[in-house]
Amino acid sequence: MAPSKVGIAGSGPLAITDKSGKQQFVPLSAFTLSGGKIGLDTTWSAALTTAQIDATALTKLAQMRLDAGDFRAPPTPHASAAILFTAVAAGIEGNGITIAVTPGGLEDVTLDASQQLTYAGLTGSADTKIAIGDENSTAPVQVTAVGDGTKVAKALSATAVKTTKTLDVKDTDGKVLVTLTNAAADDATVTVTVDADPTKFTIAVSRGPLSSKKVKLSELATKTDGAFALATAVPAPTGIAPPAAGTIRLSGGADDAKATAVAYTS
Repeated sequence: MAPSKVGIAGSGPLAITDKSGKQQFVPLSAFTLSGGKIGLDTTWSAALTTAQIDATALTKLAQMRLDAGDFRAPPTPHASAAILFTAVAAGIEGNGITIAVTPGGLEDVTLDASQQLTYAGLTGSADTKIAIGDENSTAPVQVTAVGDGTKVAKALSATAVKTTKTLDVKDTDGKVLVTLTNAAADDATVTVTVDADPTKFTIAVSRGPLSSKKVKLSELATKTDGAFALATAVPAPTGIAPPAAGTIRLSGGADDAKATAVAYTS
């Protein structure tokens, strides 16, 4: 990957003699710095031609000043909070939410929210109900009935379950272990796998990605659709600022607490 380009900093403009012998002053904003090498910002090409300045001589002079320590890279600003996210529902399930942030200015941010919940090491219907939770839990997919199955769960490939719909998880004898109901407002995908210990199994539940595009940062607090079905968002108290690209995970969710996360500026 090529080094990123930044501006340069120094005590003042660079003085150079043009082709007619006149002294000219070129502002430092005309230069770029990449990998320790000075370059010229492309927007200055026409201006340099009009001023009869030799671009090659100019960059060589600027490089000499950089190597001598007169010029330097500008200080890197510290990242600051840009967006504060909070899970819609309290509970440990909020810790399974991730949000991919794609910046695009103050009025064109894309948010893709997903939730991945993994219940591993299950042995039967009883501990499955405890691990996932019943209809009184905060889980997006809940155990709403227990069957008469007694064997380990049979593997089940990823299966979409629409909102309010049910899915029976069966054992290797074809008997129902538990019935899962999607209590979320969007589709969920359920997968059942047998663990390395063949007497145990894992149920994985995933939602999303739920996408919100062209989001205006000034309207974050009013949004409820797409990614905001999983997490609400508000600008940082310090003011509206564009977030950096990246994926963040919410944390801190508990029975009486909502998971949170912060997207920072670049």
